[in-house]
Amino acid sequence: MKLEIELFRDNDVGQWGYGVPAMSIVGTGCRDREAAEANALDAISFALEAQGDPSPADSIVVEYEVKLTKSPQAN
Repeated sequence: MKLEIELFRDNDVGQWGYGVPAMSIVGTGCRDREAAEANALDAISFALEAQGDPSPADSIVVEYEVKLTKSPQAN
């Protein structure tokens, strides 16, 4: 599975931002491209680790470990 992060420069304010469309994540106010990418990874990790409502007592919970690594095709 691949997850796309969109990095963009806001020339009006001289800052960078990011978006993760598949997860409805958007962030702005980053000083440079590297900071935008790092903040996007932090936002993805936060969303994946967030605890929701407790599972119903009669449900079976299956956990998966997800690791974020940059795709070899990424520029």
